[in-house]
Amino acid sequence: LAPPNHYGIWKLAGEHLARLFYDNTQVPTVCLRINTTYGKGRDKGKTSAPTNALKAIAMGSVTGKLVPFKMPYDGRENYHFVEDVGAHFAESTLQDFDGFGAFNIKGKTIAVEEFLDIVTEQANNMGIGQYAELSVADGATPNLFVSDLSHKKIEKTFNNLPLTSIAKGVRISLEEFQNMARKGVLKYSVEST
Repeated sequence: LAPPNHYGIWKLAGEHLARLFYDNTQVPTVCLRINTTYGKGRDKGKTSAPTNALKAIAMGSVTGKLVPFKMPYDGRENYHFVEDVGAHFAESTLQDFDGFGAFNIKGKTIAVEEFLDIVTEQANNMGIGQYAELSVADGATPNLFVSDLSHKKIEKTFNNLPLTSIAKGVRISLEEFQNMARKGVLKYSVEST
């Protein structure tokens, strides 16, 4: 809990406000900590880069034009599939809980390069590997946020929370983005990377 920038400080301040709210009202209050979410609907912010890598492949596979993608940062990230994030929010709201708690949602921490390798492998398995030209940008700095996060606390508190493998989440995302590209509704531009 040592945020490296204003963004992180703001997030931590939100947790303190939520705890203060609980202390004053006794209304059960849950804060969920999310690191890098990827998949459909994850379109804004620096850590949307993994989603943009998937969109580049999907767009290329539909248009027949290679769209190279360079990750703007390096290091390790704790990845969450977007559908899992939604399920964590739903389950923490619907299941019994009393008190205040701040929880890391379930995810998996791996190096950015390993994530790109998984994406390339899934694209190859789908027969669209020729559109996967992914790399880390020259001089990319490491991701600022601590990413080796334990999700043991949330597992002990809430039941049946999903943890989709990165390979499966990537494949589902590539398929969804391909469908969106075919329908002409996939928003992607080289400038967004």
